[in-house]
Amino acid sequence: MQISADHSFDNHWAIGGYIGYYNSIYKDNFGISEYSSEIKGYSGGLRLTLHFADIFNNAFMEVLNLKKWDLYSTASAGWYSYKWTVDPKYTSNQDFANQSYGSLGLVLGIKWIPTPKFGIFVEGGKGPVGWVSAGISAKIVK
Repeated sequence: MQISADHSFDNHWAIGGYIGYYNSIYKDNFGISEYSSEIKGYSGGLRLTLHFADIFNNAFMEVLNLKKWDLYSTASAGWYSYKWTVDPKYTSNQDFANQSYGSLGLVLGIKWIPTPKFGIFVEGGKGPVGWVSAGISAKIVK
């Protein structure tokens, strides 16, 4: 899950921030014993977005309805921390250390905007959470 907020300077550029949370539980075997481990991850940082649907329309003479579609690219810089927990009696073969590190990302995305305050997006590239993400967006102000 990720929450982000942006401030638009004009029709093309926006700057903002994001925070994210990731949680996954894994089941594995150690000999004949089954056990579970859990990874919890946290991320946050800054993002810069270029909206280019109108540039795409001009370059390819396509007719995208700019009120219904948005094409964009977002660069992000931030941090990612995770904690991997597992029953101590199963830690002898692997390193389950907690880690934090810097994270840089660049994604391309497309957003369908069915109403002025609601959108659905799909992104691909090295993002804060993964290589492909999808979600909903909402316009809260104006």
